[in-house]
Amino acid sequence: MDDNRTRGGRWLITLAVLIVLAVVVPYALLQGQERFAAAFLFWLVFGAAAIAIILRILRGWRV
Repeated sequence: MDDNRTRGGRWLITLAVLIVLAVVVPYALLQGQERFAAAFLFWLVFGAAAIAIILRILRGWRV
């Protein structure tokens, strides 16, 4: 298998784990939080990480 494909596969797995965390963290870990700041900080970090991973995946594409 091509080295670029395995690297891209690793990034896809990382993105999949991030998506699972997008469900688990708000409904499990942030459930009892009274403050809005905890959820806002989580979604801010999640959004930045998701965008960074997607850009990393797209960087290797060629037309």
